[in-house]
This record gives sequence, structure tokens and C-alpha cells, in this order.
Amino acid sequence: MSRVFNEDLPAVVAYEDDAGLFHLVVRAQTLFKREARKRTLAVLGIPYSQAVTLSHLARDSRLSCQQLAQLIGCDASHITRLIQGLERGRLVESRRGDSDRRTLQLRLTAYGEAVARRVPAVLREVDQWALKPLTNLEQEHLAEILTRFNGAEDTIST
Repeated sequence: MSRVFNEDLPAVVAYEDDAGLFHLVVRAQTLFKREARKRTLAVLGIPYSQAVTLSHLARDSRLSCQQLAQLIGCDASHITRLIQGLERGRLVESRRGDSDRRTLQLRLTAYGEAVARRVPAVLREVDQWALKPLTNLEQEHLAEILTRFNGAEDTIST
């Protein structure tokens, strides 16, 4: 893949195959998620999305479903399905809020806590797999760029 300067977008690198930067980022995300799904299923017996949800709940048990959806980057219907899957797997228990019956309070079960403790190690393995082709300096640059980009999420206009 050779890079060519794009006159219309002076700060952006264009690619001869018209893949574009967005396509490359999405493709990398797809590869990373595929590996994460494969490893979380093999090691933890649950899908990646459930592993990430457990990890967030282990860090903060007071998270609402809306907050979880925002952290994970999904909509309300998807978080509902995730929670139902976690309940079926006996990883999470839920009950209606005392003060507001519309809210759902979530609690990790003992089994859910045990699985959640193993999630970071599995995700570190995925990081190592994904970053293996990069030098230490490239890894640091990538982390800086992605951190800056994610921090700028609210300032990027559509």
C-alpha cells in the first residue's frame, strides 16, 4: 500500500487503493475484535462484549445500564441483550431500582467476579498480539495518538 499526498486534504494521507484512513482504522478494529472474541471465548467462555461489560462492572458496581452502554459504545437494546446474556450465564444479577423502578441495578455474582478478575490478563494478551509488529516507539506513538483522538471525541464536529 503506497501513500500519496492528497491535495484536497493537506493534513491527511490518502492511499492509492482508496482505502483511506477511516477504512484502515475500521479494518484494524475488526482484526482486534476478532482476536479478542476468540481469546475471551477460549479462555473465559464468554464473548468479548460480555468480558468488557464485566470488567466495567467490576470497577464500578454503581454503573447504570445507560452508563455501561456509553462506556461500551452501544445502544440501549444492545446493552439489554448483553445484560440478559450475563444473567443467563449467572455472571450478573439484576433488580429494579428502589427509588426509580425504571432503572436496573446490576451486581456481579461470585462467579462473575471471578471471571471479571481474569479479563484484564486476556485483554493484555490481545494487546500484545496486536502490537507485536510495532516497535516500542511506534507503540508509544500509537497510544499517544489514540489517547488524544479519544479525548477529542466531543470536540470533533460532524
